[in-house]
Amino acid sequence: MEHPSFSEVLKDLYLKSIEPCKEPSFVLYFIFMVVIFGGIGVFLSLWQYINGEPLKYVSQNMMTYAVALSVPAALTIFLHIIPHSDYKVSHIIMTFSVLILQIIAVCFAFWDGHFMVAIVCTIISWCYWILANSCNSSLGDKSYHSQIKKDLQNHGSKWDNN
Repeated sequence: MEHPSFSEVLKDLYLKSIEPCKEPSFVLYFIFMVVIFGGIGVFLSLWQYINGEPLKYVSQNMMTYAVALSVPAALTIFLHIIPHSDYKVSHIIMTFSVLILQIIAVCFAFWDGHFMVAIVCTIISWCYWILANSCNSSLGDKSYHSQIKKDLQNHGSKWDNN
C-alpha cells in the first residue's frame, strides 16, 4: 500500500471542509448562528473597546469564544469525521496537535491580550466547526428535507412489531 503524502492529507481535509460550503443553508447557518449570534460577546466587547476599554478584553472574549467552538468541534471530528477517513492517523495527529497548540496559545494570550493570536485562534475554531459539521445533514436544505421525508415514511414502523 502506498503511503499518502502530507499534501494528500491536507487536500482531503480541504475537500471535506469545502463541500458543505456549497450548500447555502450551511453557509447561512455558519454566518448567522456561529459567527454573528455565537460571537455576540466578542462584538459587545468591541463596542466597549470603541468606548475606551483596553483591547485586552476583546482578545479575552475572542479566546473564550474560540475555545467554546474548538473543543466540541474537535471532539466531533474525532468521533464522526476521522472514523470515516482514509487518513485516520494523520487526521488524529493534526487535529490533536492543532487543538493543543490552540489551547496553549489561548492560555498564553488570555492574560496578555494578544489580539493577533486571538484572531488566529478564532479562525482555527471556525475551521474546526466547519470540518466538524461537514457531514451534518440537518444543515443542508436537501438533506434535511430528505431526512424528514424518510422519518415520515418510517413513522410508526416500530409500532407494528408489538
